[in-house]
Amino acid sequence: MNRQNAIWMALVLAIVGGAIGIAIFMQGERSARDRTGEQEQSAGAGQERPDEREFIGATVEGRPYSPAVRIGDTLYVSGQVAIDADGNQVHGDVAEQTELVMENIKRLVEQAGFEMSDVVRATVFLVDIDDYAAMNEVYARYFPAAPPARACVAVRELVFGFLVEISCIAQR
Repeated sequence: MNRQNAIWMALVLAIVGGAIGIAIFMQGERSARDRTGEQEQSAGAGQERPDEREFIGATVEGRPYSPAVRIGDTLYVSGQVAIDADGNQVHGDVAEQTELVMENIKRLVEQAGFEMSDVVRATVFLVDIDDYAAMNEVYARYFPAAPPARACVAVRELVFGFLVEISCIAQR
């Protein structure tokens, strides 16, 4: 065997040996993870899991979504529109709608045991991007100290003819 073939053979053996070593290591990691999972399951039998879902707010018949869902220390608030506590749609201007939307969000956030300062992410949907300033003026009052990360997008239309919809995520 010449020197070049010997180098190639050594390289192939190193690669194959390394792959085998990695496979053995990963199998050991999986086994350890499986054992840990089994221990956690047996130790936690009959106890509430911290990632158990809690549904916040009243669902509306015929609408297959929850107003908010808490999983552990995270709260996911569905897109809120200008519907008052009695279920009536409010079709005022974008500032009026934004005020009601933010009150709905605040109610859900507080009902779940969070505060508005726990909101870390929000998404705003506007039918008319020219309403951005009016919406933003109202929105800003709800986050005076440390506003959450946010996206604001213009959409063609929103459900039931609303002008604004806002969803958010809160984290403790």
